[in-house]
Formats: sequence, structure tokens, C-alpha cells
Amino acid sequence: MFDTGSSKKQKNPFFLLFIAGVALICSFLMLEVVVFYRSMDFHRRLDAEGNLRFVVSRIKGHLEISRFALDLPPYLKSLEWLNDELREHPALYGVLIREENKKPVIVNTFPPEFIFREEDAGSCSDGTIRDAIYFLCRTIEVFPGETLFIVVAVDTTQQLKAFYRLIFLSCAAGGSIIVLFFFVWLHLKRLVEKEEKLKQRLNASEKLAVTGKLAAMIAHEIRNPLNTISMAVQYMRETGEVSQDMMEILNAETNKLKELSGELFGIHRDFSSGLEEFSVAEIIMELENKFSPRASSQGIAFFSDCSCESARIKGNKKWFLRALENMLRNAFEAVTPGEGKVVLRVKSEGINIVFSVEDNGCGITDSDRLMIFEPFYTTKNQGFGLGLYIVQKVAETHGGSVKVESSKDRGTIFIMTIPLGGVEFGGKKESKNSHCGR
Repeated sequence: MFDTGSSKKQKNPFFLLFIAGVALICSFLMLEVVVFYRSMDFHRRLDAEGNLRFVVSRIKGHLEISRFALDLPPYLKSLEWLNDELREHPALYGVLIREENKKPVIVNTFPPEFIFREEDAGSCSDGTIRDAIYFLCRTIEVFPGETLFIVVAVDTTQQLKAFYRLIFLSCAAGGSIIVLFFFVWLHLKRLVEKEEKLKQRLNASEKLAVTGKLAAMIAHEIRNPLNTISMAVQYMRETGEVSQDMMEILNAETNKLKELSGELFGIHRDFSSGLEEFSVAEIIMELENKFSPRASSQGIAFFSDCSCESARIKGNKKWFLRALENMLRNAFEAVTPGEGKVVLRVKSEGINIVFSVEDNGCGITDSDRLMIFEPFYTTKNQGFGLGLYIVQKVAETHGGSVKVESSKDRGTIFIMTIPLGGVEFGGKKESKNSHCGR
């Protein structure tokens, strides 16, 4: 069964990405509207200021002329002549001029239906808008003792229409982008879900393939010892004799089955459990007793070189010994009988104790060297490919590491390094400068 909880957790980031994208698009649209509105307000005020200066300059020019031209007709002496000129001005909706603090109006070009309210006079000094009409008013001293209150109005209907048109187009564009973004997000989401399903299927297929490979390997490795045991039992049953040779065969094949089952049980084993203190000398002795007879029978030169026999290690002795056995077993299988040489060395290097197994066998290729510590990887016709994997796990559990040095047709050296933090000498903790009694 698949983990639906993890699948849901993977979907959430895509939904959050969609929400973040929509929020970003809306933010840009709002920013565009605000910038445009402020720009429109600035230009609206700028236009009103320009028109106000135009009106003031016309009034001042008229007053200058009227001071020197004494024979002007009454119509030109007043400001009423400005009504016609200002009504024809294309940028002005209306102009109102009166003397300060006096109700009578000198000039008023506003449409008849428009009424300028006194409350508008209090707010128009900084610019105000009512019914799409922008008002700007000033109290100006045109000459000493002559002060006029002037109101200039500009029609901003077209500007507002442009502003509303911008809002509409921005919303339309934003909506289109959001819809497009939604479909892109939906497509990506489906692709990711499809990829997740394919990964799950691939993982299931890989697990099935590994299970099948493991089952085939187990069946192959167990079949031969079982066949031998079955034949030996059948022979003793038919002859009624229990020979020593048959018992040795049964014992050997039984031990082989034990080794195979031990490798399988060691895949997920906790190698740090069952800690005990043991000496390096004990390890070397057990290894020599186990591999010396094999070396003699195959004509292989096997010897050990240990400069740290007094060293004591605290760890899982059974799996520690098993790791070294796997290294030695690989070395014996790599050399040629009658010509081979296998050397087990133990020495101290700084704060570490180093176990190495050297052989003069066929060596390991570069491609195999990258894979030899992977579980179930093997180039042999027998075994599960777990030997070196167990070596690596044992070394890592004890805080160390394992590496390999090899040359094609020249031999191989497996090196397992264990920190001295878990090593004691003579029952007492050795200092970091110790050299194993050298």
C-alpha cells in the first residue's frame, strides 16, 4: 500500500504556490492602479495650477492696463469681459472670481445648473473633487489692498473614464493571467502526481525485482547444501551405516547454511548491541585457527602481522570477528591456489587501530570497486553479496570506516579503521599518543 499521507504533503506546496502566484498578480495589479491614480491626481492638480496661473495673469494684466488707460469703456474696466474668454477656454469647466470676504461675484463662468457651495470653498485650497469636477481655489493679492478669491474648476470626466478603463483592462488582464496560471498549475500538479505514481510503481517494481532476485539467490544457495545433505541422509538410510565421512559432509554443509543465514540476518542487524571487551590477540588467534587449515589445503601462504596484541576493544565481538572473516574469505577466494598469499595486519595509526587484509589476487575493477559495499552486489557465482556490506556496517557502528585499494592483477588491500575511543590497552584507557605498545 502507498503512503497517502506523504502524497498529500507533497500536494500542499503546489497549492501554496498557486495562492502565492495569485496574490502576487493581484498585488501588481493593485500597485498599477494606485500608481496610475496618483499620477492622474498629480497631473489633475498640475493642470488646475496652470489654469489658475493663467487666470491670475489675465487679471493682473487687465488691472495694469486699466490703471494707465483712463478712457476705457465701462465694459472693459470691469472683469466681465473675462466671462466670454474663460467660457471659451477648452480646459476650464468654470471660473469664479470675487473679492475676498464679499458675496458679490465679479466673474462666474460655471454652467447655470452648477452651484458652488460655500463648504467647497473651505476644502478647495488643497484641491477637491465633486461629481468628476476638480476644484482649486486661491486667495490672491493682485495689487496692494486688492485681494481676490479665485476658484478654478477642471472637468476630469475623461480622466476618470480612462482610470476606470484601466481598472477594467487590468482586471481583465489579471483574470486572464490567473486563469492561465491556474491551468499551468493544474497541469504541473497532474504531472507531479503522475510522476509520483510512476515513482511508486517503480519502487514497487524495484522491491519486487529485489525480492525476486533475493528469493532466487536464497533458493540457489540453499539448494546445493540441501541436496548434499539429502544425498548423505539417503545414503546412510540405504546402507544403514553412519560413516565419519558422511558426518563431516553433513557438518560442513550445515555450517554453510548457518553462514548463509547469518548473512541474511545481518542486513538490518544492530551491530552495537551485546558489547563486550576483548583483546586483539583473541581475534587474531580465532582467525588463524579458522583459516590456517584452509590455507594449508589450498597451498596459500597465510600469516598475520600484529603489533597491537595487547590492545583491547569494546564492541560486538561476534560481528567484529565476522567482518574480518568476510575480508579474509574474499582474499582467499581472489588468489590462485598454490601461488596465493594473504596477509592479516593489525597496527596503530595515531588515534586509530587499523585492520588490513592484503592479497596478491586478480584485483578489483574500477566499476566493481564503486559497488562492492552495496548490499546484494556480487561478482561471484555463490553468496548473497552481503559480506562487504556487513564489513562496512560493522566498521561504521564502531565509529570507523572501511576502504579498498586494488590494482588489476596485482592484488587488493581491504583496510578497516577503528577509532581508539573504543580501544583499551592492558585494561586501562590508552592515551591518544599510544602506538599499541611499539
